Amino acid sequence: MSPDGRNVYAAGPNGVAIFSRTQTGALSQAAAPRGCVTSDESDDGCTGVVAMDDPSALAVSPDGRNLYVASGAGYSVVVLARDNAGGLSQLAGNDGCVAPPSDDEDEVPLSLPCTLADVFSSPPAGTLTAVSPIAVSPDGRNVYVASNGALAAFRRSPTSGALSSAGCLASSQVVDSGLNCQVGRSLGATTSISLTPDGRTVLVSSSPIVSEEGDVDSGMALMRRDPTSGALQQPPGASGCATASGSDGCATGRGLGADLNSPYAPNAVSISPDGRNIYVATTTGGEESGTIAALSLSPSGSVAQLPNALGCLGDSTASCAPVRGLTGANSIAVSPDGRNVYATGYFDDSVVSLLRTRPTTTITVRTTGNGSVRSTPAGLQCPKRCTMSFPIGQTVSLIATPRKGVTFSGWTGLCKAKVRMCKLVVTSAGTIGATFHKR
Repeated sequence: MSPDGRNVYAAGPNGVAIFSRTQTGALSQAAAPRGCVTSDESDDGCTGVVAMDDPSALAVSPDGRNLYVASGAGYSVVVLARDNAGGLSQLAGNDGCVAPPSDDEDEVPLSLPCTLADVFSSPPAGTLTAVSPIAVSPDGRNVYVASNGALAAFRRSPTSGALSSAGCLASSQVVDSGLNCQVGRSLGATTSISLTPDGRTVLVSSSPIVSEEGDVDSGMALMRRDPTSGALQQPPGASGCATASGSDGCATGRGLGADLNSPYAPNAVSISPDGRNIYVATTTGGEESGTIAALSLSPSGSVAQLPNALGCLGDSTASCAPVRGLTGANSIAVSPDGRNVYATGYFDDSVVSLLRTRPTTTITVRTTGNGSVRSTPAGLQCPKRCTMSFPIGQTVSLIATPRKGVTFSGWTGLCKAKVRMCKLVVTSAGTIGATFHKR
């Protein structure tokens, strides 16, 4: 859907359909050529574009000016301009698409006027076989495209929406096959890309890859994004990835995996609007099970799975909490208000609705002298000593109010300020002292 809510775009085997959306949510498609774009010469009437072969994923820029189409069979990204009515047209010349150099008959021909990107080429090992998930950063500066074993970063022109390379990461097997990228861990058959609301972290989920060069386990990779250049770096060790078996120095993620010979593994990743939690939808064993793995994401970017049964739902063999209707978790989304998580059960033909709760911790305030402390959000009102539980990650403001003839001297404990208002982010239980003295 476009950011203004006025259009919905849907990818099919031959192109992209364009729908107008009313205030009631109803959809209508304009007559050709405005109602669709395609590279299929036999699909008469639609607006013609090049390098769009079996579109597999779409992303609209936050400013609403561009639609980006990942073309699986064409190893390409098609760049389309969006007009005020939601219509689409391809950018002229090389700006209209990004595609690989032509080394064999299966790749996009050099005759297409595209910007060339080696990251979309099939290396000798043949592990890079499709371009699929695509995402635009919240600030609109970058576009990220994942394919089997690799994640490519592109700078986006703020005026035209054209793309230029900002580097790439790929599994060691793909890099060894000839791709000129940084080595990234837990980059298998990539299934989804998601960015945190602040745009500083990029998450990629992957299914296993089995190749002659070595196996890549299923799991999730975390990349830190440079907000200026858009370049990506993967943190070392367990901070940079989580896999089913803890392979490649990654954290072990319960409910993330399937046997390396199985096609089932993480299908989608979603991030809560507050940027504090990651939810991964996984099919762990064919028609027998499916999971939702729940992880926390700290402000510094480190990832940890929630403890015990809180860390995953659906697969009892992985010590996960039971959930109904989730055989084969195929997709996942968090509501804009952050209260709910919705997942689809592929083999159950179902939608599962879950309530999202945040763990709490206790803050204790003690006052010394003749004064009081109150909190925003409301709850604490302390003449002497009081205690209240707050959700972890909640920003709390404490305001000290001295009585007549008394001054506020300062805070102790979790608050170190000397001014009357202390603002803190609740991360753990603790005590705060407020001291008042006679003038």
